[in-house]
Amino acid sequence: MVPVETRPAVAADIAAIDALLAACGAAYLGNSRGAGEAAERLGRPGTRPAVVIDGTGAVLGFGETWRVGAEARCFARVHPASTGAGVGSALLDHLEAQAADLGADHVNVTQWAPTPRAPRCCRPAATTRCGTSCGWSPTSTASPTCHAPGVDFVRVDPVTDRPALYAAWQAAFDDPAVDEAGWWHERAVDPTVHFDPALWLLARADDGIVGFALARIVDDREHGTVGYIGDLGVRPAWRRRGWRWPY
Repeated sequence: MVPVETRPAVAADIAAIDALLAACGAAYLGNSRGAGEAAERLGRPGTRPAVVIDGTGAVLGFGETWRVGAEARCFARVHPASTGAGVGSALLDHLEAQAADLGADHVNVTQWAPTPRAPRCCRPAATTRCGTSCGWSPTSTASPTCHAPGVDFVRVDPVTDRPALYAAWQAAFDDPAVDEAGWWHERAVDPTVHFDPALWLLARADDGIVGFALARIVDDREHGTVGYIGDLGVRPAWRRRGWRWPY
């Protein structure tokens, strides 16, 4: 463990946060995003960004907390060179305290957790939900099979399904800060994300698109060729039905 301090992020931290996010992308996804993400995150209305620094002032971790309805959402990233040093734990403690200050009923945390040294982002509190970057080894190219009555699993059509898929994502996550053009660019147009429509799976019913699992395959330096599930969501009315996604 190293002595660290967590404080609110300020404009002077933007370059260091961009470098941290790029390092995370390069280490875990085999790519790094261009500059600009940090400024975008710090400029979002209602967000509470924070950094974890060491005794020299170097930025070792970054996160933010914002509220959507009754839920507080937390985004957490730790520099790959600083995992296992208590940075993630300090950051999560700060973000959850911010969530409590926002008066949220529950907390949803997303963090990179590809190594055993990463902290557990699910805390014992029943009010905390969490997600991590999830990985799987692609072992089959078989067509998807339905595991839920009234639902068919199909591959996405990037042209005809785009508006309905975005609407389903909004219904699942209720994030008005993300517009359709930005959402699509981040997941499909940006060449660094390696978009492959064959890996985007939709759940269709009479109501249209009721669920989705948006994945991609990348060459990870540590784990070789792996797959990541970036977005997994279900419309509220279709939840709690015992789904089993055919990945």
